[in-house]
Amino acid sequence: MEEALENASSIDLSDIRGTFKEFFEKISKNNFKSEILKQNSLIEIYDLTDHASHENVFYGQGLYVIFTNHEVVENKCTLRLDEEVVAIYRGECFTVKRRIESHLFNEKYQNSYEKRKTEKLSAGKKFSEPFYGACIKVDPQKSGINIDKPEYSSSKWKVLVLKMSGSSSPIRKQAELAFDDVFTKPIASRD
Repeated sequence: MEEALENASSIDLSDIRGTFKEFFEKISKNNFKSEILKQNSLIEIYDLTDHASHENVFYGQGLYVIFTNHEVVENKCTLRLDEEVVAIYRGECFTVKRRIESHLFNEKYQNSYEKRKTEKLSAGKKFSEPFYGACIKVDPQKSGINIDKPEYSSSKWKVLVLKMSGSSSPIRKQAELAFDDVFTKPIASRD
């Protein structure tokens, strides 16, 4: 797909979107059971409870979906995982691990970002890591949440990652749109 994107003079992204749509339709036939999905080497699923549980999240490029049983009203997304949690956010990123941290452990992400930035700059090195300020909006007025805080800690939180190593953002965006085509855009994805 990357080659098609680079070589095309007039990019037909609908073909790429269609390929992802077929992929999502195919894997959804298994009713999105973790044990079945994990058999695909491109898919990883994480149960997140505290910041330490975030340490094993895939670091590279990919599409990610955040699931919860936390009450979020007016969510029209039909995707459920293990019949216990529903998708409330989907996104794409170059560094999935940091992006998930920015969404679900927002305070710790902001503090660690500033610390990494200060350490690099103090050492005379360049710091080019992007800052993720626009995050999941469970509350439409607030960007980012902290699932290790009382308001969210009693809910279940899972993240599904479709690893897309070496992919570009335009390709990953087609995966997002295909996701929406199949499952409907999750309520907290407010792009």
